[in-house]
Amino acid sequence: AQRIPISLLELNTFGHAICALLIYLLWWEKPFEVDYPTMNKSQILWDFRARFWMEHSRSSVVESFDRDLRAHLKGQQWFQALSAREKRDSVRYPKVEIDLVESSHSYKTSEEYDSGQANANHETHSEQETAHDGDNEAGLISLAPGQIVPGTGWKLKDDYVKGYNESHPPLPNISLTTQDVTRWKMAERVLQYRWTFFLVSSRCEDWPDMDAFLKLPVVLGFSAAALIYGGLHALAWFAHFDSSLEQLLWRISACVVMGGVPVFFVLFNLFEQFGIGLFEEGLYGSWYLATSPLFGLVFFILSVYVLARAYLVVECFINLSNLPAGAYDVPTWSAYVPHIA
Repeated sequence: AQRIPISLLELNTFGHAICALLIYLLWWEKPFEVDYPTMNKSQILWDFRARFWMEHSRSSVVESFDRDLRAHLKGQQWFQALSAREKRDSVRYPKVEIDLVESSHSYKTSEEYDSGQANANHETHSEQETAHDGDNEAGLISLAPGQIVPGTGWKLKDDYVKGYNESHPPLPNISLTTQDVTRWKMAERVLQYRWTFFLVSSRCEDWPDMDAFLKLPVVLGFSAAALIYGGLHALAWFAHFDSSLEQLLWRISACVVMGGVPVFFVLFNLFEQFGIGLFEEGLYGSWYLATSPLFGLVFFILSVYVLARAYLVVECFINLSNLPAGAYDVPTWSAYVPHIA
């Protein structure tokens, strides 16, 4: 080795390059430059397509009912008298179309599914030929919560508000187009058959739920990334700094980055094991921060971690103002690369 010092900025850049390389490897099988779709007009796939559409978070049916439900509750004095937490716990706002309905059909076998496909051709062709250019106002069907959707086995749910009964004003109706009814009828055929359940799942979110977040592979992955990133910066333990204070802060920051993530996972897992959660679940699956002193501890750890990461970046540029002379030397690459003189 030629003992040529390197700057902190070079070390930081190398750390980010390693992270970029790891991300590139993880995305190795990710589809790239998909230019042309592959059309498949199979009957069952069109039924699955309708089922997947019911998980679409931007459905006009859901958005319309959600808007009407919020406006309806806003005008109810008994609801406005509730606290913010009581409002959050007492109302289940639909997010996707499947949240609006429930099915009363019994399960069938794959043979029964195949025999029923001939009766479904008309609905499927109607759905395929629809251009999805917008709702047909003339074909709107307005149904009250609790009613059966005509021509299907779907029943509209009516349990959006806890404690809501006949003494309260009726909930707003749900408006459907003939296209929506046809699509729901197709989606219903998929849900009738138990053998298709493993093929259908809810829409994947960008961030996993808390249980998935604490699984061992996720914990080990995040902890390893923190150890690698922080460890690369710890290589500058004896590097040149303008002052001993900057050197001390660099060492502390490198240690915090290496150990902050594993410590956070350990504490969070201990809290879960003893039933002490940072988040509390509302009546209908909504999550909110718990009013617990433990939140202050976790917030402190995260704050220190963020400050440590920020210092590592800022110090890289501050260090450029007082680099040792050797940092500008050019290494003799011939000492490392085999060559013929």
